[in-house]
Amino acid sequence: MKTADLLRAWIELLCTRDDLRFTTEIELAPTEAPERYPADARAFAQSAGTVRFSYVLANDPDQLGCLFLDLTGVPADLEWMMVDGKDLPPEALKDFYELELDRLGTGQAGWYWVPDDGPAKIAYSLEQTVLFDTLDEYLRAGARRGFGFGWQWGRPGPLERISLPRTTSTEAITAALLARGAPEETARALVEWLGVDAVLLVPGEGSRRDEVQPPAAPVTFIGYRPCDLPAELRACSPLPTGIEACFFWATRGGPLPVTDQLVAAIPEPSIDGLDAGVGLMALVGRVLATATAAHVAVGANGSFSYGFHPGDAAQVEAWLHAHGVTIVPVDEILDRVLVVRALNLPTDDEWIKCTVHGNDWAMEVKAVGPGLFAFDREDSQTDRFELQRFDETGPRVEVRASDVARGAVLTIEL
Repeated sequence: MKTADLLRAWIELLCTRDDLRFTTEIELAPTEAPERYPADARAFAQSAGTVRFSYVLANDPDQLGCLFLDLTGVPADLEWMMVDGKDLPPEALKDFYELELDRLGTGQAGWYWVPDDGPAKIAYSLEQTVLFDTLDEYLRAGARRGFGFGWQWGRPGPLERISLPRTTSTEAITAALLARGAPEETARALVEWLGVDAVLLVPGEGSRRDEVQPPAAPVTFIGYRPCDLPAELRACSPLPTGIEACFFWATRGGPLPVTDQLVAAIPEPSIDGLDAGVGLMALVGRVLATATAAHVAVGANGSFSYGFHPGDAAQVEAWLHAHGVTIVPVDEILDRVLVVRALNLPTDDEWIKCTVHGNDWAMEVKAVGPGLFAFDREDSQTDRFELQRFDETGPRVEVRASDVARGAVLTIEL
């Protein structure tokens, strides 16, 4: 069976589980992929170039899985991309196309990377980029984790604790799929495609719709409108006027049901600049993530997710308040972050060497965006920061947090 047929069969069998609730109307529609895409991707698109579904566990709506795939070849609006620890040159960004869309506010997305001088790959996430060689490899890895949040990095999915154990034999898995209505050819093909991970399609002992779950943890957003950010920070990712006044947020990592509920309650209007909004959302999120205060505020466990709603900001904020979401003004966090922006660089991808000096140590740190660095002011271990081009042709600039006003962005020339 072809990959598109396997994925379709996987979704159809998933729909037979009564311990799940689907939160997005399921769609698998044929499209036409660009000629420069690999042959396997073009063939897949002819059967299911647009794939959309999302689900939550019926007894634990904090746990969800989703896939929002688009093979129509929409050019990505990327300002930077880092692969194998190196920033790609600006001209390489034209080779990226939208593939997996962030429709649930997780702050993560995936792109088809189709360079002229090398094999195509799938790149997922700006902050923790992981690469896949083929579309089949990408989708097979997702199905093996139930397309739960973070499956791209091999994280366990929400279906694992409520499905048959992975110690189940492949013969027993095949029999279980047949019992759930799969044709014999399909059942055997799915087991061949996924191995023991096909157990995720079959409810296990932990699957009880009425199982009592602990109350969900309180949700806190760090909220802002781009027009209220420091001008120097907005300049790093300019936005159209319509997006400037929208409500943006950063919160703890992982999908949250409240963001899905927000979109259902207040439909997202179609406005220009959505891709630019995603770029600023991720940039500001990386700045905030450097502050210990941000992690404490939202209860982050080492990761953040970001989002924004293109609708009326006042209405969105009022809805969030009414549904128990605590909103921390972004100024409270930015006051605790030292943000440095380097100008006068020959090219957008010019690397900058930034060294953080402590009382008796020093280490180099990475930029959070092109020419942009952020440091936690509350970190008592840091003393000063030095920035210079890697080729050491420009000046070496020393920065001390105590010399920069809180909430300000320091602009320097290198």
